[in-house]
Amino acid sequence: MVKICFIGDALTASGLNLVGIKDTHIATEENINEIFEKEMQKEIIVIPTTLYQLIKEKVKKLPPTSIVVELPDANGVGKDVVKRMFENAIGRSINVK
Repeated sequence: MVKICFIGDALTASGLNLVGIKDTHIATEENINEIFEKEMQKEIIVIPTTLYQLIKEKVKKLPPTSIVVELPDANGVGKDVVKRMFENAIGRSINVK
């Protein structure tokens, strides 16, 4: 089984707990580095964009077998990332309103 964890806000962690992802960690700008250091051995790590920006240099140093998913924040930060993912998937540009 794949080891997946979420590092981020309490609301998203609660939602992920409801769908079966129990390995969740509440993180802030102050403790993201400490939590990431402890969890970086996981195969898949999901982190909101705001916190991802704080640790992206550490992410670059992970082995190629590690997957870090940058999740758009509840306040809309990261929406451009999702737009690019959809455009790459469907092969067309889209307008987000």
